[in-house]
Amino acid sequence: MMTTILLITLLLGITAAVILMIYLIDKINQLEQYTIENLQVDTSRIPEPSNIPLPSSAKNALSGLAGKNLWDAMCGKAGDTVSQTDLESARKRYEVVLHKHIEMIFEDGKSDASAGRPQKTAKNPIDVSTLRGVVNSWIPPQHASRIYKVGYEIDKATEADMNRLSSAISESCDVLFSRTDFEIQNGFTEKLLGRPSSNINFEENMNEEPISES
Repeated sequence: MMTTILLITLLLGITAAVILMIYLIDKINQLEQYTIENLQVDTSRIPEPSNIPLPSSAKNALSGLAGKNLWDAMCGKAGDTVSQTDLESARKRYEVVLHKHIEMIFEDGKSDASAGRPQKTAKNPIDVSTLRGVVNSWIPPQHASRIYKVGYEIDKATEADMNRLSSAISESCDVLFSRTDFEIQNGFTEKLLGRPSSNINFEENMNEEPISES
């Protein structure tokens, strides 16, 4: 008799628990439906994907390449992610970018020395302005550092120093242009060092036509 009562009590308890669970689930579903139907999310403050600012390196790309990826591609390490068409398009403009990148680092060193600022690590990558826009460019840090230091020392260099500085910047430029399979413009390093050269401004020799506006 006692066993029967216990079984009935247990059965009633289980039944009550099941009914309570069904009730709670129903209430949760009702609450969820109410939320969907009555609450509105204010999306006015959420920017559209197209309006979200892109990193400098993403915006200032050359055929989709920027920074170290651009350098690697110009050195023949583009991989399968870059089409041959994009690679050829980038190479047509990169020669100008590389010349200007070197010049910007050199001038940065000169500027710091002239202002009495201590030497710093050469900024790398940097945004290089060209006739077709801005390109985020990277070169190996050891060469960026050497070019910057030559610029930093150039204004106070003695005649004896000039030979050392000229050799240093020429060596780095030769490596950079050799690795990217470009030919350095005649008189480029002489122009940086302030030495006379029969060559006209290197920018005038380069084939970089501005994009015509339609």
